Amino acid sequence: GGKWAVDEPYEDGAVPELDKATLSKNQKRLIMRMKAKKPFFILGEAGWGKTSIIKDIARRHKRHIITVYLDKCLPEDLGGIPVPQHGHGGTVKQELAMPGWAAVMLENPDKQYLLFFDEMNQADPAVQNALMPIVLENEICGVKFKNFIVGAAGNYQSENKAVEDLSGPLESRFKPIIIWSTNSDEDWASAFRHMHQKWDDKVDPKLI
Repeated sequence: GGKWAVDEPYEDGAVPELDKATLSKNQKRLIMRMKAKKPFFILGEAGWGKTSIIKDIARRHKRHIITVYLDKCLPEDLGGIPVPQHGHGGTVKQELAMPGWAAVMLENPDKQYLLFFDEMNQADPAVQNALMPIVLENEICGVKFKNFIVGAAGNYQSENKAVEDLSGPLESRFKPIIIWSTNSDEDWASAFRHMHQKWDDKVDPKLI
C-alpha cells in the first residue's frame, strides 16, 4: 500500500568500492554507525540525498533494507492489528497480527536488515509511541528480533509544518543525532559522483 518497501544488498562486484579519499563527511558518519550496529537518526534538508546515501551504504554492508514511510503510517502499521482469537469455552482474546514488513524479517532470520524509518519526525505522536518497543528493545508484537538495526531520517521544522519534535525517549536512543551537511562543494561533488555511477551506462552520452 505504499507504506513500506524492500531493497536488497548489492551483489559482489556490482558497484565499485568507495574511495576513502573522496568520502564525504556524511558517508563517513554513516559508515561508522553501520559498522558499530548503532541506531542513527539523520536530520537534514529535503532533497539532499539522505535516503539514497543511507541505502547505498547499507547495501554495501550487505544489509537488506526495509523502508517504512512513517508519514503514511498509523499506529497499527507498526504495533500490529488486533485480531480476535477464539479459545476454549467460547472465550475470545485479542492477538496482534504482525505488520507485513516485520513478517519479512521474521521469516528470514539469517538475513541482516536495516530497518529504516523515513520521515520519522513527521510521524503522528501516536505513531511515535508505537515505535518505542521497536527502537528501544528491537521488539515487534511481543517478538524480540536479532537481525536488524534501526535507522531514521527527518527534515527541519522550518521546511515542513508537519514536522513534530521527537519524543524524549526516542531522541535519547538516537543520540548523537547526525546533522546532515548540505550545500557544500563536498556534497555537490558527492552528489554528482553518485549520479554518474547510477546513470552513465543507462542514458545517452550526449545528455551526460
